[in-house]
Amino acid sequence: MGLKKLGWKLGLTKETRKKESDLIYEDATVISKKHTEGFLLPGKPMNSPWGLRLASEEYEIKFWNIKSGTFTINRKEVFESFEGGEKVTVAYVKVFKEIYDYVPPNFDEKVLIETVPVGNRFVYAKK
Repeated sequence: MGLKKLGWKLGLTKETRKKESDLIYEDATVISKKHTEGFLLPGKPMNSPWGLRLASEEYEIKFWNIKSGTFTINRKEVFESFEGGEKVTVAYVKVFKEIYDYVPPNFDEKVLIETVPVGNRFVYAKK
């Protein structure tokens, strides 16, 4: 029995790769905006003698469109660029996990055996 075949039988030959779609553009609407100030929480961060840690400031903005549903983004520059109810174009990519493995009797090269959707990665929005 070859080494590749033995590895396959033991379940050691699967390989996972990240795959992204081409850039997708969709019309969307800003449905909400929420700014949260940074605040102190109980918990011991590194090098803190007081037992408190700072929760970071958040700039949450939600876009909605009929095809993809809701995109929630936490970026100050995006938050400051749009107002609630505004119509925008959202650019994003779909992210997938591709799983490759040998398929007997061919142990010469791995083939795609499964594609799993992971989510969407926001790229930008414009008016």
